[in-house]
Amino acid sequence: MLVIAADAVAAERLCARLERLGFSAIRWEIEANPNAPLAEARLVLVEARVPIERLRSWIARVREHEPTALLPILLDGGSERLVWATGADDGLPAEDEAEWACRVRVWAVVSARLERLLEERIAERTELLERALSGQEHLLEDVRAARAQWEATFNAIADGLVLTTPEGIIEQANEALARFVGLPREQWLGQSCRLLWERLGRSGACPHERVVATGRAQEEEVVEAATGRTFRVLMTPVRSVRGEILGVVHIFREVTLERHLERQARHAERMVLAGQIVSGIAHEAATPLSIIANIAEALLLDVPSESPMASDLRRIVAQARRLTEMLRQLLDFVRQAPPAFRELDVNALIEETLALLRHSFRAARIEVVADLEPELPPIRADRHQLQQVLLNLFTNALHAMPEGGRLCVRTEVLSGAPKQVQITVEDTGVGISPEHLPRIFDFFFTTRADRGGTGLGLAIARQIVEAHEGTIEVESAPGRGTRFRVRVPLRVEPVRVEGVAEGAPCAPAEDSGTLSE
Repeated sequence: MLVIAADAVAAERLCARLERLGFSAIRWEIEANPNAPLAEARLVLVEARVPIERLRSWIARVREHEPTALLPILLDGGSERLVWATGADDGLPAEDEAEWACRVRVWAVVSARLERLLEERIAERTELLERALSGQEHLLEDVRAARAQWEATFNAIADGLVLTTPEGIIEQANEALARFVGLPREQWLGQSCRLLWERLGRSGACPHERVVATGRAQEEEVVEAATGRTFRVLMTPVRSVRGEILGVVHIFREVTLERHLERQARHAERMVLAGQIVSGIAHEAATPLSIIANIAEALLLDVPSESPMASDLRRIVAQARRLTEMLRQLLDFVRQAPPAFRELDVNALIEETLALLRHSFRAARIEVVADLEPELPPIRADRHQLQQVLLNLFTNALHAMPEGGRLCVRTEVLSGAPKQVQITVEDTGVGISPEHLPRIFDFFFTTRADRGGTGLGLAIARQIVEAHEGTIEVESAPGRGTRFRVRVPLRVEPVRVEGVAEGAPCAPAEDSGTLSE
């Protein structure tokens, strides 16, 4: 119990009376320290001689706080009027010891019950609070799980997604968009979507503004300036239940491959149409050209060979034959069937093709060096089409060395993924000028128009190589010869080619496999 008295003597007397009843007592002087140790008290016993105003204000402060609001406060020797005036709970008769002791015990019991009641109320409130917190924690867990699932789904979408405010400020961006633009998405958050469009190479007004202004979805197609990639962008407003625009969703889908396939399809359609036109023209023109050439040749028999007319007739025959050959090559090209892939020994095909031109090389004083990889694996290719490529390359080399020279043909396996067979055809001829080199594979481009060139051979060769999923490249310089490299995919099973000797590239004939002898 807490004992408050006007002086130390009175406090000692009250503590002694309580201790005789079996209670422990704590003395406290209200004048010396206004903060009483109430947390340890179950009952407060105040001497009636304590100044009433100070006592009244102190009791009022005790009643303001919930932990001490129900703490019984008893006045020793206090009348009912004093009890009422100070706000205490009861007054104890100072002269009647039995009554005094009885009331103290009663209030002690009441205090104990009030304390248990308070503890029960605290326990109930604590339980209710714990339940509320537990439910809130489950709710927060559900919210966190739902957000994690949303973010995982958001980032798993292959299309680039951007969520913006009505003002165009980026609030969310997924991983696909970061891959598209090549920057971490954290750098875009809080930025204007205009920067995103500028990153893709689109200038001018941001399409986002049209979505907000019209309230309707918009679609744009933009080509990234740096890479040439094409994106189709769909922008849709996000509305509240009242129809207000809360933001805009931007969906970026890369359609580069689709556009490429569309261009290929259109090109294929044009090629089919061109083939039909060429086929018709070739059939119609072949007979007149043949007649012109035959008449000119017949007239040559009746004209002196040294006359100007004979020279003109020979030019007519040459040009008619050249045009006839061009039409034949065009027909061969437009009739070109898809490659019939079969397992093919490249070395054997090269040897066979070189053998077809052996006499032409010998007549032109051209030394042929074949440096063929003995254990070259087979490839899957169309034999006749690949031989046409080789014939075109070998014939070009023949024409590039009118004064003789050396033709080197080399095969090898290129490492990497996927592995490829490389065929190198290199001559020591006149070479190709830098201004002509970029057009060397164009249709109808030729530097030998005066010598019967049609400008179709290399163009057809490139078409065939690309149909085999390969590549063809050229290196050349005037006076330093020309080198063509043809690369085509190979099979993994090696096959040994017997009877082909190894030799250094462009080595002298006596040191390598020479086919010109």
